[in-house]
Amino acid sequence: MKNYFLCAVATAALANPISAYSSDSRDVAELKQMIQQMKHEYEARIDALEARIKDAEEKAAVAETKADPAARVAVEAGKPSANGRGDSAFNPAISLVVQGSAASYSRDPEDWALPGFQVGGEAGLKPEGLSLTETELTASANVDDWFFAQATIG
Repeated sequence: MKNYFLCAVATAALANPISAYSSDSRDVAELKQMIQQMKHEYEARIDALEARIKDAEEKAAVAETKADPAARVAVEAGKPSANGRGDSAFNPAISLVVQGSAASYSRDPEDWALPGFQVGGEAGLKPEGLSLTETELTASANVDDWFFAQATIG
């Protein structure tokens, strides 16, 4: 009976790992199949992206060949003249500043008073209407290579 019991225990011990191995081999095969499927899907995506990149590069090359003559014309138009001076070499820089104000009051300006203060003859409100407070005209230019001139009238 002892031999029979030992045989049964040994058989049970050996049979258990075999069944686990067989189920693992099915799982491994299934995992390998899933990996292959994912590999094929990613290869298809990569091929599609490579095709898109190739199309984009071809379109960029066509656009570059079309833009090249226009770029040359723009560069030639932007080149300075031979003497190194710009188009405004003999024209002065002119600036005009005009500052004004407008005043309108809802109450009578003659009855105006500041409570708590005695105002003199010069203190008070600005006259109603439009007024020109400051005007300035400035012209500046290079006289020659050494001198710069500026005149301001205001």
